[in-house]
Amino acid sequence: MGCGFRPLGDVNVDVSKDADAKTRQTSWIGNVKAIPNFVLADGCHLPFRNETFEVVFADNIMEYPENYFLFLKELLRVFKREVCITVPHRLKCKDWGLRKQHFTVTWFRNALLKLGFVNFDIYVSRFSSYPHAYIPLVTLPREITVKVFKGKRKN
Repeated sequence: MGCGFRPLGDVNVDVSKDADAKTRQTSWIGNVKAIPNFVLADGCHLPFRNETFEVVFADNIMEYPENYFLFLKELLRVFKREVCITVPHRLKCKDWGLRKQHFTVTWFRNALLKLGFVNFDIYVSRFSSYPHAYIPLVTLPREITVKVFKGKRKN
C-alpha cells in the first residue's frame, strides 16, 4: 500500500486524487503502466476480499487519509499472516502538510486492542538527534513500525 515510485510487492496499490482514468497517468506516481500489477484504490475501501494477501506492507501512507482508523481496519481485513506498517512519529515532522494524523506507540496499541488483535509488535524504529547528528543533546522518535500477526509467528 502506498507504492509510489518504488513498487516492491506482487500487487502495488496507491491512490491519487488527480488520476486520469483513460491514461492511468498520475502526477504523484508517474506512469503507472510501468508499475507491475498496479491498483489505483482508496485505502479506506480496498477492492480485495478478506485475507487476500499473505503479507501487507504500508510504508508511510497511513497518515494521509481522512479516516486513518478505517484505513488501519482495511489493512487488517485483507491480510492472512502479517501486516507491517511504518508511520512517522508525531514528534518527527515540523510541517505536516497533507498528513492528517499524528501517531504514537500508544495510539496503535489502543487501536489494535480495540479491533481485537493481540498478536502484534509496536516499536520506534528510527530516531533523530537534536540539534545535530554529531552533537546529539536529545534523541527523539522519528518513525514507528507496527507488525500485526495471525497464526504462528516466525522469529
